[in-house]
Amino acid sequence: MNPERVLVKGTVRQGVIVPDGDVCLPEGVTVEIAVSLGDINHDLAEEFEFWERVSNDAWSHIPPWEDEVKAP
Repeated sequence: MNPERVLVKGTVRQGVIVPDGDVCLPEGVTVEIAVSLGDINHDLAEEFEFWERVSNDAWSHIPPWEDEVKAP
């Protein structure tokens, strides 16, 4: 496990993510949110899938860095 990363599960309550258990995160801490697609409605799952496809397509239009960096 990466010591700089801790997995904290939580639940959305009235639009706010509340950590499960006795976890107390410091005010202002930066977090990443991973949503299980099985836990959200169909329309939102489709939107997430759309953005993932768009993101993958955008990356395919960026030439590999190896091609851009040429030795003098």
